[in-house]
Amino acid sequence: MHVLPKHLLAEYPDISRSPLNKKPVGTGPFRFVEWKTGEKTVFEANPDYFEGRPYLSRVVTRVIPDPATMFLELKSGGIDMMGVTPLQYTRQTETEEFRKLFHKYRYLSFGYTYLGFRLSHPLFSDNASGRPSPTRSTRRRSSTESSSVSGRRPPGRTSRGRGCTTPT
Repeated sequence: MHVLPKHLLAEYPDISRSPLNKKPVGTGPFRFVEWKTGEKTVFEANPDYFEGRPYLSRVVTRVIPDPATMFLELKSGGIDMMGVTPLQYTRQTETEEFRKLFHKYRYLSFGYTYLGFRLSHPLFSDNASGRPSPTRSTRRRSSTESSSVSGRRPPGRTSRGRGCTTPT
C-alpha cells in the first residue's frame, strides 16, 4: 500500500480523476519531472531523500513496444538495460562482441502462463467414437519441454526471466 498525500487529494472524491495521476508526488529517491504518454517518463535525483542523494542524477524510461526495436536500441547504446525475449537471450546474445559490452542475468520471473479449457464444450468430453479429448491426447512432458527455448522443463510454475545491462 502506498502513502497518499491527503492534503493534495482531499478535494477529489474519486482519486482516479486527480491530476496527481499524471504528475505524481512522493518521498522516494527520485522526483517526477515529465511524462509524455506512449513516449517516456523522466525523473531526477531527490537531494532530500532520507538515505541520501541517489548516485544517478536522472532516470529516463522510454516506451519501446517492439522487442526487436528495443534490442537494436540496446546494441546501439540508445538504452542501458532491458529484459530480452527467450529467443534473443539464446540466439542474439552469445556473440563475443555482445559479451564484451553487456552483462547477462537470469532470474526467476514472477509471471505465469495459464491455459484453460471450457470443459463443458463437447470437444472436451469422451465420446462414443473413441476419439480422445485434446487434454488426454497431449503429451504433457513434451509440451512443457517445447514451451521452453532451452528444451528443459520449466521449474514449477515459474520460468526464468532474462535481462541484459551495460557494465558500469
